[in-house]
Amino acid sequence: MLSGARLGLAATAAVLAAGAWYWHAQGRLPDGVTLLAGGDAGGLARAEPAAEGFDAAAVKAATDLARDQQASALLVMRHEHLVIEQYGGHGGPQALVDGGDLALALAQLAAAAGPGAAAGPGGAAGPGGAAGPGAAAAIDPQVLSARIWRPLNAAPAQYVTATGQIRARAGDWLRVAGLLLQDGRFEGTQVLPVGAVRRVPLASVESGTQLLRGPGGTRLWLVPRLALAVLRIGPESATGAVDETRLPALLAGAVRERPAATAPALGDLVTGH
Repeated sequence: MLSGARLGLAATAAVLAAGAWYWHAQGRLPDGVTLLAGGDAGGLARAEPAAEGFDAAAVKAATDLARDQQASALLVMRHEHLVIEQYGGHGGPQALVDGGDLALALAQLAAAAGPGAAAGPGGAAGPGGAAGPGAAAAIDPQVLSARIWRPLNAAPAQYVTATGQIRARAGDWLRVAGLLLQDGRFEGTQVLPVGAVRRVPLASVESGTQLLRGPGGTRLWLVPRLALAVLRIGPESATGAVDETRLPALLAGAVRERPAATAPALGDLVTGH
């Protein structure tokens, strides 16, 4: 049980996070930060883990591991269905998360969609034209919004002009994961040209598993053969090292192959979508 002092600190952090989100939603942002316009931020399609083939013991082991690692969020998506959504510490569904390499991938996807993507000061390129380690490829936020963020129906996010970095909700980073897994398609809509995702360099951490790194201990793992995305947000471990194989292996190894779970389309729920 938490002590009264720790409960007070947790409550204070929650109030501050809520206040930050309120000012963000009102468009009152720090200098050098602009609002990345989005859609109406409708919820992701959901399914029970068992319906997507996950063993209950593995789900518990994965969520316990994320909690033990003090992750502020663990989100797991399969076949475009959110099957695990867990928050801890200062995390929450409205908290904004620095994207790191996820923001770089987003900029590269927008540039691959067509002309008009003006590289900014963060767009330093490495060998083969790919951005170097830690670089952020800046892009016109209006182009990014029109090509990807609004079609994904993501919530408004923050775009840092000087670096091209993006701060967005964890659930919206999972929408980007969906684009990468489905060759530019999300929830039945071809948002990007077929083949555009091939321009995004993804590290391989083990056979069939790809990785994008965010700040600290934030990691996005993709397992294309299973249509699986695992997003962990949080600090690095006490030793400073992040285990980049255990969590995705735990979930991928426990999936029983079965057809994708069905969920009602947004158009069936809301007229005009």
